[in-house]
Order: sequence, then structure tokens, then C-alpha cells
Amino acid sequence: MKALVPFFTGISAIGWSPDKSIGDPKVQPLDCYHCTYRENSDGTTFGNEACQDVSDPEKSKPFKITIPNRFYNVTEPTPVVYRYDCATYWITGTRYDTTGSGETKKTTFTELKRDFIMIPDYNPLFDYGKTGARQAELTIKIDDTLCGSQQMANCSKAATYPDSLFALDLEEPRDTGKCYKCEGAEYKDKNNKWQHPQAHEEGCASLNTDQPVRPCDATCEVLLMSVMQGKHEDPVLRFIQRGCLPTNMDAHTVAYLEVDKKNKYNMETCYDSLCNTGCTKKGCSAAGTTVISLFLLISSLFLI
Repeated sequence: MKALVPFFTGISAIGWSPDKSIGDPKVQPLDCYHCTYRENSDGTTFGNEACQDVSDPEKSKPFKITIPNRFYNVTEPTPVVYRYDCATYWITGTRYDTTGSGETKKTTFTELKRDFIMIPDYNPLFDYGKTGARQAELTIKIDDTLCGSQQMANCSKAATYPDSLFALDLEEPRDTGKCYKCEGAEYKDKNNKWQHPQAHEEGCASLNTDQPVRPCDATCEVLLMSVMQGKHEDPVLRFIQRGCLPTNMDAHTVAYLEVDKKNKYNMETCYDSLCNTGCTKKGCSAAGTTVISLFLLISSLFLI
């Protein structure tokens, strides 16, 4: 079984695709809602407005995505079990579009995303998992840079996660004008130590080692995400992805998306199929790890 790459916007994901793995002998499929809706201050929108309310199982069927087996075993170099859970996030932020002439357009936005997430068994986000459980006290921070085809140099630099830990040298990029295609995920273990730190310090974030480059005559993206648990400011999960998007963005424009720092407890994960019904365009609840209502649980069971 090949690991699915989960979560978020554009080319984005939270997850890691191991090279050597085997499927768990006990196959457990998982269904999650998979959709995005964004409202911008200039009146434009992106995605499907119906994503805001998926409480009606019949109307929400088009958003359903199935993971054939929610458990994914890695055998080397150390045995690890990854589990897929359903997830939702809600963010507000500002997008800055700077043209080749130096003019900048500022647009605020609100975005709601429903998807799925991969969590290793050594990570603090793993332990809540049981039937009926929801993990609500999570905070996600996102930085996203989009470069038109004539501005690739701005997407060829070392990048630092929005949690500001492990700041990198952001001077001259090693290679300019290229659109890198790479990703990297780092998870903290339960001893508060990072696993796979090479993803940031030596890999896709820093570009200190050779990374794959792909032709891109559209838009290049550099996406970074950090997830915090509870009141902790330090993240328990970080993800970076670089790649090419088939958009109609102006070739000489660079866009930067910044999530509002006031956003708190704006992400939820949950254990059951089709449980990622929480969050609306007004935000997410912060009820901690609670039990999903019987109504939602029964609704999910009808669609498994």
C-alpha cells in the first residue's frame, strides 16, 4: 500500500511518504470530508460554498474521500505505525500580491478546509484516538508564497516555518529561477524531540542539499505549516512543500499569504469516518478532547 499524501490547499499536505513500508494486515478504511471554501475581501471566492456545512450526509456525499487503509506501517529504519485521521481547519489572514513594478495589493481572506491527516504513533497527537473522540485544542499556522513564472527566484530561497523555531539563513538563494518539487515533514515525539529534522535543516526547507527541480511555466509555491497542541507555543508537527501550480497568476507577480497570529484553536482532528463536520466560516470550537454527539456518530456509520 502506498501512503496517501494528505491535507490542505494547493500542493499542500501534512504527511510523509516513506520509501519502504508495508500495509497493516488489518485493513481499516476511513472516509473523510475533503473540500475547501475561501472568501476574499475583494468579493471573489474559491472552492465550494457547501463545504461550510456538511451536517447533511446526503448533500455532502460529493465531498467524501476514502482512505483504503487508515494504518500505514513503516519498517525501516525504525518500526512506526502511521494513522490517518479526519481533520478540519479554519484560518483568517492576508494575501499580499506584489507586481513587477513594485505595487502591492492587499486582500484579506477566510478559509475553511476539511481533509485528512497522517500521524505517527510516537507523536503527541496520536494518543487521543478512539471511537467517538475529537481533538479540538489545536492551532495551525501557515505561510504560503506564490511566484509567477518570471519571479521564480523568490521561491528558490531557504524558508523558515511560521513558528519561528530553527530560523535559517535567508541570504542569497543557492539556485535562482528554479521551481523545486520536494516536501518534508517533522514530528515531535513524546520526549519533545524532533524526528526527521533533516526535512528542515538539510532538506526541502533549507535547500542545503540537492532537491528535485521541475519545469514550471505557471506558478511556483512554497508552503509551510506548523501545528501546536493546547496552550503550547512550540509545534508538534511541521510540514513544507514546494511545487508547481497550474494557475493564471501574472508571471511578474509574487504573492505571500500570512495567517492572522490571533488565530487560536483553529484546527480539529477526529477519529471516526466522516467526523470532520466541526468548524464553520466563523471558526472552530475549543472544547478539547470530547466525545462526538451520538447524532454525528450515527450519521457517519450510515456512510461507511
